[in-house]
Amino acid sequence: MGSFAGHILPGTIFLVMGIWSLYRQLERYFLHRKHVTLSTNGKEGSRPYRTCITFSSSCCPNFPAEETTIIIVTIIGSVGEFVTAFEGNGEFRIGNAQHITMYMFFNIAASISILRHYRYPLPADIEYICMSLAYFIEGLLFFYHLHGRPHMDVQVHIFLVYVTGFSTVAALVEMKYRHNVIPALARAYFTCLQGTWFYQVAFILYPPFGPTWDVNDHMQIMLTTLIYAWHYGAMLGLGLLLGFIAYFKVKVMSPSEVLKNLEMGRVGLRASRDASAALHGKCTDHCKYMIVSSDDEEV
Repeated sequence: MGSFAGHILPGTIFLVMGIWSLYRQLERYFLHRKHVTLSTNGKEGSRPYRTCITFSSSCCPNFPAEETTIIIVTIIGSVGEFVTAFEGNGEFRIGNAQHITMYMFFNIAASISILRHYRYPLPADIEYICMSLAYFIEGLLFFYHLHGRPHMDVQVHIFLVYVTGFSTVAALVEMKYRHNVIPALARAYFTCLQGTWFYQVAFILYPPFGPTWDVNDHMQIMLTTLIYAWHYGAMLGLGLLLGFIAYFKVKVMSPSEVLKNLEMGRVGLRASRDASAALHGKCTDHCKYMIVSSDDEEV
């Protein structure tokens, strides 16, 4: 990843993932608000808002397109890191091994989401645990990736560590508060920020054109801090823009279109409900008593 292209690729992955998730979370939120409005008018029974860590595509709603895309691009990134990892003497760069590890954990998180999509009997919300772990490992690797580097190099990567930390916390809070849109939007927001900051690091440390940054100049180091703050503001502006687009798209939808769109991306949720219903349907009274009793025991 120690190159311009090596930062642009993960930046593109995170930015696309973040924009997609941010827009779909906002769209889902406005769909539920409109559905609640219809419910008060006696049209339908309302459903509580519930976040999703991934979303289906309108063209293939029964196929985990988002997760499959993440797996493909992380494999491409890992292969690129492996191919460029060897020194002239044949030694394998440890930095490339760290980047491959980062891709691997996001690959695992996407694979777990696919298993949940196809109703594999996994613990509830395990996909959130895996995604938060992937963010945490990313931050951990970058934090211990900076020994002996110039001040500006250390600074821009520490800023990235901050964002991965925020993403980790947001994913865990979202898991806890599935009916609140704020943690879901926060996770998508910080994922977008990771993407744009990867781009910024590429242009600061490996500029393809123009003057080279002085990585030890105090004024330029202060400028990178200012640019970092601007990224936060730009992502807020992007979130507002996507919010307006999602709001007006939902506003013109008919009640039937609202219901159709609410059904998309609910495979994992239906799987959980179906599994729970099957369990309660098959259990005898004695079995149910044992389950309740075991729940009351201290672990």
